[in-house]
Amino acid sequence: MFDAKLLADILTVSRLFLASAIIGLGFLQGAEALSVVVLLTIAAWTSDVLDGALARHSRVPRHTWIGEQDLFFDMVIGAALLVYMAAAGFMNSWLAAAYLGISVLVFWRIGLSPALGKLFQAPVYAWFIIVALREAPYAGLWLVAWIVIVVIATWPRFPRQTIPGFLSEAGETWQYRTEDSDETGASPRVS
Repeated sequence: MFDAKLLADILTVSRLFLASAIIGLGFLQGAEALSVVVLLTIAAWTSDVLDGALARHSRVPRHTWIGEQDLFFDMVIGAALLVYMAAAGFMNSWLAAAYLGISVLVFWRIGLSPALGKLFQAPVYAWFIIVALREAPYAGLWLVAWIVIVVIATWPRFPRQTIPGFLSEAGETWQYRTEDSDETGASPRVS
């Protein structure tokens, strides 16, 4: 019997290998590897879209540890792009290190919620798209085209579930933090 969850998990874990390749290209080839890094990023984003679709449509009613860590695997790609851009000279290394360091402190202090994870990734992806459009316009257009295609392909789900889901997660994270701070006077970590 075909196990869609297993295939979803393989796609999820593949992002670790893609992230390693992105980082390696940053240190070994720098800016010259930008078009290849764009393709690796598109592969990572595609694996994210496909693993979620496979997991949702699986007939196996179980959750896997890898599936539950999907956000972590997503964030690894964002962190890899940040390291790549610093190593390739597309952004200041100190700025990249500060962004990573502050993010780790925030996640350690508040916890890793889906909304915070997406907020961590958004500026990194935006900067990467800007860099790609500026430095390798055709490759940058591949990123933009991929986003447009995925939004169109997932259109009923995107405006009805994705955006409201993000806003709900952000609201819940903020509400929990403010309620917790009011009760104790401190802001302990949220799991």
